[in-house]
Amino acid sequence: MKHRNGIKKILKLSFIFIQVLTFIYAIALGVMSIILFYKVKDILQLTYKNLLLLLAISFTSAGLSLIGFQLINTKKKFKYVIYIFLSLLLMNLEFVLALKSSLLPEKSIKWGENIWIGLSEYQRNFLQEKFKCCGFKNKDDMSGAICDYEGVGCLKVLYDVSVSIRSFIERSVVFVLFIESIGLGIIATLRFRR
Repeated sequence: MKHRNGIKKILKLSFIFIQVLTFIYAIALGVMSIILFYKVKDILQLTYKNLLLLLAISFTSAGLSLIGFQLINTKKKFKYVIYIFLSLLLMNLEFVLALKSSLLPEKSIKWGENIWIGLSEYQRNFLQEKFKCCGFKNKDDMSGAICDYEGVGCLKVLYDVSVSIRSFIERSVVFVLFIESIGLGIIATLRFRR
């Protein structure tokens, strides 16, 4: 009996730690999503739907961790059902996000070319200076009047930015799914082993 209480206490502390970690991560994800979105939304032609999906995941995750804190000392089945439902909803949202982010680098090439064609000379010069690139595919492909960086086309820079965003999203999703599944396992063990 003593060992059983010790194991229960360890599981409760682990669950609390996971909820704290999830809450901090959710807030950080929301802040990073907003910052990253506004930095690259014009370049990658991101819509507000992309930001809303990230914020939905962030807020759902933060809310889920707050509900998780309340589950530790409650015997109400309703809270467990809400926690499990929100966990499954969040995992599905994260899956959708992972699917959408996997297409980002390929889409950025098409978006980039469409945008680059419509840019004025001043805008091209500004982007070339900011990203240290020249022309779209190379220095001879629609470059601005001032082209100091002949080695790299802006397409490569755009592609690299989209790949880094994709990897950030995928790492975030894997981390959160791992933490959430551990949390679900712990709460199921605590709830059904009373």
